[in-house]
Amino acid sequence: MVKLNGRELGGYVLKEGYSDAFLTRAFGTSAGALHEGSLVDLTGDLEWDKSARTPNDLLRRFTVVATNSPFPTGTDLGTFFDMEHLNRFVAVECMLQSADGYWFSRNNYRVYEHPTNRLYFIPHSADRIAAVSTNPVLSTGKSLLSRLLMPDATWRQQYYQSASNLLTGPWQEKAVRENFRQLSNAAAQLTLQCCPQDIGERRAAVAAFASRIDARLAECQQQLRVRGHWDSRREFVGAKWHLIVSKGASTLAHDAQSPAVASDGALAWSWTAQALCRPGAATLTGVVRASKAVPSGLGGEGRITWPGGGLIQFSIIANTPFLVPITIPDDGDDLYTRLTVETRLHGTNLSASLPLPEFHLRR
Repeated sequence: MVKLNGRELGGYVLKEGYSDAFLTRAFGTSAGALHEGSLVDLTGDLEWDKSARTPNDLLRRFTVVATNSPFPTGTDLGTFFDMEHLNRFVAVECMLQSADGYWFSRNNYRVYEHPTNRLYFIPHSADRIAAVSTNPVLSTGKSLLSRLLMPDATWRQQYYQSASNLLTGPWQEKAVRENFRQLSNAAAQLTLQCCPQDIGERRAAVAAFASRIDARLAECQQQLRVRGHWDSRREFVGAKWHLIVSKGASTLAHDAQSPAVASDGALAWSWTAQALCRPGAATLTGVVRASKAVPSGLGGEGRITWPGGGLIQFSIIANTPFLVPITIPDDGDDLYTRLTVETRLHGTNLSASLPLPEFHLRR
């Protein structure tokens, strides 16, 4: 209950700050550097919260690996993160569907550079959670870590275990309901002090929120019983393009989003992406667009491969949509199969700016 100059302003939520006392209690030390992310990813310009603490260069080294290695895995990321802690953080964000947090929106988070050379996420803000109870227990988000981790089958199994541990530990149904009972009683006491006429409305609001969380956790439990249900609306997920522009044996550009290269000789653009796809019959459709005029003969080839020797090859012409029928096998891995998609364009005497290929898998 807040009072200002003798005037009652009502009940407010008091949130603990990211102080030395908090960091020491949560991580055993406050000697590390704390960064804030707001609508920016880990490789962007994070705000440095603790100017008195010098960062230990861990974020910079992570950025180098994440942006230059074609397909880092969960094992690679274990060099930078406490993976058990990271898996719990992702589980909380995905199971509560924290739409405005790091995993889904690259927003409202802190990253703590621990002196032991590990990065730890700290969630910040929970104003948009559990809006849809039936969302998948693991969903692809906009964040860099989402793109890097989702294709990794080993990491997904670790994630499912972390999610299950939450539901059988601190998020047990009985414990969650007791927490909401205490919250409802506290809210009722505050309401009776400041605005007793609103007691019915406040109790109804707490009950509605509790019901929403209860439904969401029950859905997560059901999904985890079937080894993790992925979002069936996303047919092609977790892709990360790796690009090389070359002239003969020389590399002219590497992982540029839209390289503009002029040449009077043979020039080649090569793209590679790995992603996960649901098994079954599908059609790969896409196009490689050139933003400037290019010779009509600027073309190339593409191929799709998957574990076990699967291979499909197809032809590509710049600015011309391609359509490739494909049957994706079921390799028994969480309903999804890892595919590698490669495309290559080559030509002579041209000046063109080619963005990354656009493609979709359709049923």
